[in-house]
Amino acid sequence: MPVTLIGELERDFVKERHIQDRIGFLQLVYKKTMLTSEFISSPPEVEDTREGVVHVRSEVELTDGIAVVRHFYEGLPEDHRKDIKVYEFDPSFDEVPIQAHPNFGGPDGSEESLFKKYGGYYDANGNFRFASRQPKAAGSNRGGFGVAPLSQGPTPVGPAGEVKTLQGVESYMRMGGVWRVIYPHAGEFLPDGLFRQVGTVQNPLDSEKMPGLPSSRNWLKAPPSARWRGNAWEITEEYILSGVGGWIKDIYDGSTEDGS
Repeated sequence: MPVTLIGELERDFVKERHIQDRIGFLQLVYKKTMLTSEFISSPPEVEDTREGVVHVRSEVELTDGIAVVRHFYEGLPEDHRKDIKVYEFDPSFDEVPIQAHPNFGGPDGSEESLFKKYGGYYDANGNFRFASRQPKAAGSNRGGFGVAPLSQGPTPVGPAGEVKTLQGVESYMRMGGVWRVIYPHAGEFLPDGLFRQVGTVQNPLDSEKMPGLPSSRNWLKAPPSARWRGNAWEITEEYILSGVGGWIKDIYDGSTEDGS
């Protein structure tokens, strides 16, 4: 339909914006510029749909006797792709207690474990600590409390750059990450089974698109998110990467009401 312009005034709505995002949702903005007096006496009607998507909101700017009316439309058009998905992997470093380290060992660990190598112990309150001095060599009677004095002075690093004590260390950085799958879902209701197995150990949706995961790690299904966008849902499924050793199925697979 042709548009008749009178100065800056528009007798009909004109399309100001047309954007289709990465998962197929269409966003439209239609604008009309008119006299404020005309707008007050006869506000323009809203068309419920345009180009197959629906009206979601309107905005009006009033400046110097001029009213700029914008109608916003959003949704999935009828010809949208049915199989479109967007994938994201968001890596991170997570700070976790040093006791969770694969080589922590504990009192019964090997001599090369962090616990034995750096003089780990539990204080009177049951809190874990690293000693301020190196563990004494087997058969040695030097030092007290089962540790030997540090050589080369009290610094925690030796002349060759070796670490001599982990005193004060309570945590370490472990690689983590979240795998996301984002897709549209047409219709009024969320898909069946969307929340099934949340909180349990699961292979991520389309995980074959991210090969190379170490066999010692696995994934925990996080609660999905859903956002209504005019006439359809935008859904984001998330899976959280474990540390070394994986999420423990005996804990997580029994922590949900529907683990099937």
